[in-house]
Amino acid sequence: MNPILKIVAKFTVWMVVITIMCTVGWGVCSDGLYDCTDSSGPGYCQPGNWVHGDVVAVQQVVHNRSMSDPDTIKEGWSVGRLWCLWFSFVATSVIASIVFTFMPRISEWRRRIPNDDRFVRSNAGTHATKEEANKASHHNPLPAPSLIFQRSHNPQPESKPRSR
Repeated sequence: MNPILKIVAKFTVWMVVITIMCTVGWGVCSDGLYDCTDSSGPGYCQPGNWVHGDVVAVQQVVHNRSMSDPDTIKEGWSVGRLWCLWFSFVATSVIASIVFTFMPRISEWRRRIPNDDRFVRSNAGTHATKEEANKASHHNPLPAPSLIFQRSHNPQPESKPRSR
């Protein structure tokens, strides 16, 4: 598969997933900020259609009111501030999609070893020479796995020396 097409596909999938998450987040976050009496669908997916017509600023936003009532917005908030909140959600979703698209590639780049084949990566993530890695592997303080298996799964009673 073409690498560019693969990147675009990954970005698109991540964007859809994060947009769904942002839609849920918008519903939770903006629940107490505004109420549109004739809204339909999630507010995140309909930017700018949050409040319109006669808008009344209130201390506490109440939902499920009559359509004859005016739209309400919480005191201290405005349509401009709702737009800023919405743009922050969109920017976060784009940045997160980019990061998640390239995250596996970043880890691949970090795993790569210098072209010099004298170096190996140890379990601690540091570079060591092959000689140092071999020495460290021969001085392992743990018993061999076969010994651990035999001891834990095949217990043998210890024989006591016979007294004469």
